[in-house]
Order: sequence, then C-alpha cells, then structure tokens
Amino acid sequence: MAFAGKYEFEGDENYDEFVKKIEIPAIPGTLTLSLLQATVKIEDGKLVADFPNYRHTAEICGGKLVEISTSSGVVYKRTSKKIA
Repeated sequence: MAFAGKYEFEGDENYDEFVKKIEIPAIPGTLTLSLLQATVKIEDGKLVADFPNYRHTAEICGGKLVEISTSSGVVYKRTSKKIA
C-alpha cells in the first residue's frame, strides 16, 4: 500500500446522487469538503475516514487509486491512475 505519488483523475461513478445525499453543492469534477472533521485510520490496507454523514475509503488497486465514499446506501466511486 504505497499512496505516495502523483495521480490523475480517470473517472467517477454516482457523483451527483452522492453530493445530493450529503447535502453539499455540486461542482462538476470536484468534491471539495472543507471545514469537516473526520477520524482517519488504516483498516486492512485501506485509508479510512469517518465523517459525520459518510465514510470514505482509499486504496491502491492495480496501480490505481480507488476512492469510495458511502452515505446511507449511496456509493460514490472515484478512480485515478498513478502518473509519477
């Protein structure tokens, strides 16, 4: 599990539905969450952040950074490829 490096966005799934669920304004191509506090830990090789209204995980799978955020059954997935 080596998160170090530079990653380039490849794609995402279910962004609009997820943003509506957690009630923040949608800005296409971004997920900016400032002023939120989370508990961050490592579980089974994944970086896990528990926010008040959703859970975010990040892991390296096949050389790609895969991030998954879940809130009340709504799942947002973002994939990035390592470029450096």
